[in-house]
Amino acid sequence: MSLANLLDSCRIYSFALNDMVKRKDSLLQTADSISIASWLEQINSLYSLEQLNLIKRACHILQELTEKEPPETANKLRSSLQIADTLAELNLDHEVLIAAILYEPLIQTKISLEQIKTEFNPTIGKLLEGVLQLNNIRDLQNKTDKNRALNQVDKLRKMLVAMVDDVRVVLIKLAERLSTLRLASQFEDANRRAIAQEVSDIYAPLANRLGVWQLKWELEDLAFRYLQPEIYKEIAKSIKNRRIERDRFIEEAMEKLRKALLSAGLKKFDISGRAKHIYSIYKKMQRKDVDYQEIYDSSAIRVLMPEVADCYMVLSIVHDLWEQIPKEFDDYIHNPKPNGYRSIHTAVVGPGNNNLEVQIRTYRMHEESELGVAAHWAYKEGKTQKPQQLDKMAWLRQVLDWQKELVTFEQSSQDSEVFDNRVYVFSPAGDVIDVAKGATPLDFAYAIHSQIGHRCKGAKINGNIVPLTYQLHTGDQVEILTAKQPNPSRDWLNPHTGYLATAKARAKVQQWFKQQDYDRHVTDGHEHLAKELQRLGAHELNLDELASKLQFNHTKDMYAALGAGSLRLSQVAGAVAHLKERDQPAAPQEVFITKSSHPKKTPQAKSAVNIAGIDNLLTHMAGCCKPVPGDKILGYITQGHGISIHRHDCANLTHGHAADQRLIEVDWNSLTDYKYQLDLQIIVQDRHGLLRDITTALTVEKINIVSLNCATSKTNLTALVSLTIEISNTKQLEQISQRLVQLPNVLEVKRVG
Repeated sequence: MSLANLLDSCRIYSFALNDMVKRKDSLLQTADSISIASWLEQINSLYSLEQLNLIKRACHILQELTEKEPPETANKLRSSLQIADTLAELNLDHEVLIAAILYEPLIQTKISLEQIKTEFNPTIGKLLEGVLQLNNIRDLQNKTDKNRALNQVDKLRKMLVAMVDDVRVVLIKLAERLSTLRLASQFEDANRRAIAQEVSDIYAPLANRLGVWQLKWELEDLAFRYLQPEIYKEIAKSIKNRRIERDRFIEEAMEKLRKALLSAGLKKFDISGRAKHIYSIYKKMQRKDVDYQEIYDSSAIRVLMPEVADCYMVLSIVHDLWEQIPKEFDDYIHNPKPNGYRSIHTAVVGPGNNNLEVQIRTYRMHEESELGVAAHWAYKEGKTQKPQQLDKMAWLRQVLDWQKELVTFEQSSQDSEVFDNRVYVFSPAGDVIDVAKGATPLDFAYAIHSQIGHRCKGAKINGNIVPLTYQLHTGDQVEILTAKQPNPSRDWLNPHTGYLATAKARAKVQQWFKQQDYDRHVTDGHEHLAKELQRLGAHELNLDELASKLQFNHTKDMYAALGAGSLRLSQVAGAVAHLKERDQPAAPQEVFITKSSHPKKTPQAKSAVNIAGIDNLLTHMAGCCKPVPGDKILGYITQGHGISIHRHDCANLTHGHAADQRLIEVDWNSLTDYKYQLDLQIIVQDRHGLLRDITTALTVEKINIVSLNCATSKTNLTALVSLTIEISNTKQLEQISQRLVQLPNVLEVKRVG
C-alpha cells in the first residue's frame, strides 16, 4: 500500500491519529540508510532519473551529517526526512523535497546556504531563505503587545513577498510545523504548548486559507490535543466508543448508495467513508452550542464523480434515498469558499435513523480540496507541471487575508497601520514588489532601480497604458516603458501633480537634478575662474592650493560653487592675492597658444579671434555658416569689410574661395565673452505644450532665443521648429541639443548652416 493510500485509509475508516503519530515517530527514529532507501523507493515513480539522483545526493549529505553527531542532534537532523515525506504526499517537485531534506541541517548550521546553492542550485537556496524568513512569524505571536507587533511591519512585508513569490515556501513551512508537532509528545509541557499555540494561531489557519486540507486537519487535531487535553480526550473517547457502530453504519450507507448509483446508470464513481476530525467536531459543538450527539456530520461519506453535472445527479439520488435534514445543505460548487474549496455538502437521516453527511464533488475538486495550492504543482506522467498560469492574484488575496487574521489589535486604526499602508503589485515576470499605498508607476519604477525611474516615459497596468499619476492597486501587473536616456521632469517633484507619492522616489529625482545642476555649475565655474585668473595675471596658480584656501576639498567643488554663485569672484581675487604674497610656486596651467611665430601676449582686445597673432583686426562672423567657438574656422579677407570668419567646412568658402589667396588662418580667442547666433531645426511629433517645453528647456540652460518659428504638417502630424539662439561655444550647443532631444516626441535636433 502506498504512503498516500495508507493515510487515506487511516482518515476514512478509523480514528488513527495516534497510529499516525507512531508511524511518523518510527520513521524519525529509524531514518538510517535502510529507511532512506525505502523512502526513495516509494517516491521512485514520481520523479525522473536526474531528479531522483539529486534527491539521493541530498539524502547522502543528510546521512553523512547524522553519522557525525550525537543521538539527540542526529534525531533532529533526521526529522528533515519526515518533512520531505509529507511534501512527497502533496506531489511537490524535487526541488521542494531537497530543500526539506536540507532544512534541519541548515537550521543546525551543519551546512550553509552558499553550500546548498553551489551543490544543487540557487532556487533551492531561495526556497530555504524564504522558509527562514517565515520563522520570524513566531515573533508576532504576542497579540497583547501592540508596540512589539507594530515593530514587525517590515518583517511581515518581507514574509508576504517571500510567500507570494513562491507558494512552495509556505508548503515547506507547514510540513515542518506538522513534523515538529507530531513529535511534541517528547517535549516538555511548556514547549509543547507553545508549539501547539503557534500552530493553532498561525499555521492551521494558513493551511485552511490555502485549502491544503491534507495538512490542515492534522495540524488542528494535534494542536488541539496539547492545548485542550481534557476536552480532546472526551471527544476522542466518544468517537472510540461508537467506532464499531459507526463503521458498520458507514459501510451500510455506502453500499446502499452504491447500488442506487449503479441503478441510475452511473458507472464511474468512487465512494468512501470517514469520521469527522476531532477539532472540527469541537468547533461545531462550540458554534452550535450542542453536545457531540447532535453533530450531524460526525460520520460522513464522500462521492467522487467525473463531471459537475454528475454531482447534481448524485445529490438528487441521495435525497431520494434518505430524508434531508433542513438547513444542513451547502453548495460550494456554485458558491466556492474563499480559499477555492468546491463541493456539495448535505446532511440526511441515514440507515438506522442515524445522521449522515454526504459530500459530493468531482475528482479534480477532490484533488484541489486535499492539496489546495499544492494541486497546481501536481505531477503528471512523471514530469513536473509547474503552473504556467498560477493565479498569483488569488494566492496573494489568500495570504493577505491570513495576515490580517494573524495580528489583531483592539483598535482598528492600528490594524490599518500594519496592513493597509502597503500595496503589492507584480512585475511582468511575476515578481512581487511592495510599495506604499497611493504609489504610482513612477514610484514602482524607482523601487525597481533608480535608472528605470530616471528613464521612465510611460507605464502599462495589466496591459493597458495609464497616466504616470495612476495609483497602483494590489494585484496590478506593472510594466514600465523607458527611454534610452534619463529624462526626469521637475514636474515630478510638484506634490500637486501627483506623479510621486513616496519620499524615497522623490529623493532620487532630487538627487538627479542636483547632479545635473552640479555638472553645469562646474562647467560655468571653470570658465569664470579661467577668465578671472587671466585678468589677475595668475594663470599659473596652483588650483588645488586655491581650492584649499577657499575651504574646498576638491577643485570641482570650487568650480561648482563659483558657477552656482555661492562663491564670488571677489573672494577668489582675495585668495589669489594672498597666495601671490606667499610667492609659492604654482603648477603649470593650460595657456592659449596661437599659430603665430611671435611670442604670445595676453590678449587685451575684444576680438573673437586671433589672426596670425594680431588682435584688434576688424572681423565679422559669416551669416552663411554662423561659426561659434569650438568650430574649426578660416578667415577670408574682404574688400572694405575686414575679415569674414567661416566654418572650415562652409559650402560658400569651399566652393567660392578654395584657391583664393585671401584665405588666412585664424584661431578663437578663448577669453572672449561673446555670444554667437546660430540656427537650429527641431523635428517633432506635434503635441500640446510642445513649444512651452522647448522654450523652458532653453531657459533652464540660460539660452537667449532670438527668433522662433513653427510649421506643422497635417499629413504626418509632425512639426518643424526653426530657432535662432545665442550660445558661447560648441560644447554648450552639444548640451542644448542633448536636452532638447530628450523631450517627449522630439525626433531630431540639427544645426542649420
